[in-house]
Amino acid sequence: MKKNIKNIFSLKIVQKNSKEDTILDVRSTYDQKKNPLILKKTKIKLMPFYKIQSEYHQLSKEKSYLLYCEKGIMSRLQAFFLIEKGFKKIKILKK
Repeated sequence: MKKNIKNIFSLKIVQKNSKEDTILDVRSTYDQKKNPLILKKTKIKLMPFYKIQSEYHQLSKEKSYLLYCEKGIMSRLQAFFLIEKGFKKIKILKK
């Protein structure tokens, strides 16, 4: 279990995305509507944290994903879930 906790906090955090990244906005739908994430020339997929476990199969394991939430806690937890499911290109986006 200690190794798993270490992995959550060793995820790469970035403040800018590259053109091949897709941003997964894992905030609740309420927060997404209240404060939309708007980034120019960026692919953003809305996938609230409570839907990731049932919808992650819609994502390609070949793509690069940046997970975003306001404080970074939920994005880290969901990133760890995706890594456990075999995703390799996962980072955290911090605005």
